[in-house]
Order: sequence, then C-alpha cells, then structure tokens
Amino acid sequence: MDPNTIIEALRGTMDPALREAAERQLNETEFRSCCPDWSAMAQSRLATTSASRIRAILLPQPLE
Repeated sequence: MDPNTIIEALRGTMDPALREAAERQLNETEFRSCCPDWSAMAQSRLATTSASRIRAILLPQPLE
C-alpha cells in the first residue's frame, strides 16, 4: 500500500504529533530505499523498525 494512503487513512485518528513523526519516518524510508549506496543491513533495520511501528499503530487498542 502506498505510504500516503496509509497516512490519509490514519489522519484524524491519532495524535497530530505522532502522525507528523510517522510522516517524517515514511518520507525518510522512501528516500533511503531509493538510494543505492545504503547498505543492506541499514535497509533491513529500517524495514524492521518501520514494520514494528506500523503494527503498533494498526493493532486494535483495548477498550478502557
């Protein structure tokens, strides 16, 4: 899924500061993934971190 689509889907459903941080990270991820000089290890770590954060955002929250 396109990162901008995810951002649009989450807009208004999360704290604005968290949304801005997620947007910055997605933009950095897109830049890094398009640059051939980045090592495979750095890309792998970035992918793992991004996937963990996305899962944390998208997991259902317990009812209070």
